Amino acid sequence: MSTVIEYANTHDIPLLYTTLNPNNKESIQFLTMHGFEIKDWKEATKKLTQ
Repeated sequence: MSTVIEYANTHDIPLLYTTLNPNNKESIQFLTMHGFEIKDWKEATKKLTQ
């Protein structure tokens, strides 16, 4: 995930977006650990600072 975030930051990509299975606790934990905000337990976004 660090590589994806670094790539996005160096290529002026302001947002990462993904969908997830609300029953997958490991996925939710992984995304929140990397700073994603989970909404409705179905989508996750991460705003990147430039």
